[in-house]
Amino acid sequence: MTQPTLQIEPLIVGPLDSNCYIIWNPETQEGAVIDPGDDAFLIINKIKHLKITIKYILATHGHFDHIGAVGPLKEHTKAQFLAHKEDEFFIKESTESANRWGI
Repeated sequence: MTQPTLQIEPLIVGPLDSNCYIIWNPETQEGAVIDPGDDAFLIINKIKHLKITIKYILATHGHFDHIGAVGPLKEHTKAQFLAHKEDEFFIKESTESANRWGI
């Protein structure tokens, strides 16, 4: 029995052109969003177009340009947000950090 190949849809999001990825199993149509830095509407529309169910929202780290769309995505998908516990400070301070960048 062969394992399904994970599908990957890259997106460029936000004013800093951050990389965001939608990954999913084509057999189950379940997947995750990695580093949703901004442009929630774009990400949500892509998820709808792909007809997949998002189970997880993952952050490689807690900088604002990697988590900016987490709130709207959680609301839309009901997915669990996962990030390293040592990035909690960055996540909590993300609005202030974005403001320092003029965003």
